[in-house]
Amino acid sequence: MAPKFTSWSPSRLADYDACPLMAKLKHLDKLCPLCFDGKVMGGYDSPAICDSCGEEIKKGVALERGTEIGKNLELYVNGEVSKLHPEIKHPKVMKIAKDLRGLFKKGRVKVEHMASLSNTWKLMDPTDWRNIWLRAKLDVLDVDGKKAKVIDWKTGGIDKRNGSVRANDKYDSQLDLYNVATLCAFPEVEEVESALVFVDCGKAHDPVVERGSLKRADLKEAQKEWVKRVRAMFHDTSFVPTPGNCRFCDFRKDKGGPCRF
Repeated sequence: MAPKFTSWSPSRLADYDACPLMAKLKHLDKLCPLCFDGKVMGGYDSPAICDSCGEEIKKGVALERGTEIGKNLELYVNGEVSKLHPEIKHPKVMKIAKDLRGLFKKGRVKVEHMASLSNTWKLMDPTDWRNIWLRAKLDVLDVDGKKAKVIDWKTGGIDKRNGSVRANDKYDSQLDLYNVATLCAFPEVEEVESALVFVDCGKAHDPVVERGSLKRADLKEAQKEWVKRVRAMFHDTSFVPTPGNCRFCDFRKDKGGPCRF
């Protein structure tokens, strides 16, 4: 039987949108991007190791940096470290982090919260691998009574000409999904808004990207749109490659990978 996706996350969907074949090789086959023979094991809170060549699959420099800064922000907000990463210099970013730290102490804020949902948008036990349909990790979740706010920390994404945040249509989708996932996971919340905070933004520019809020009355319509959005990914069995961003792909032909491009 041809492999198919049975669950998704924002990163999986982004990979599928970039190239269906790349998403299949990476997420379904878990093909080693070094030897193109073995399967990548681990890779969440443990090293990602190929079961054939035995090598560790490491992230690129930019991703490693993003992980490092994101971990620092997590630990700073939850009080485990006292200082922000030295590369976090934007005064608004620093204030947001400090304010969240204070709210965490009051028990209002959660960090690295995973919303695990079924295909009927019901909250699931995070260990129920068979029935989880969507996993959406929320970097920061602030629930204040019937209102909530999600913050997603971002590194990169900056216009090198002036230090401002680069406009990108995908931000709308990211923020909408965080809103939908939050309302599904927290039935007491009636309205949620989400924001992306770009830590590398120049001090002369606003590091925060927002796209409005989602009210519970509008949740079902938003859910329908997401079901349509991921339908192709769940029905695909051919995974035709879409060349265009091949230079970023680990499975491209000139690296010795299985793709014809």
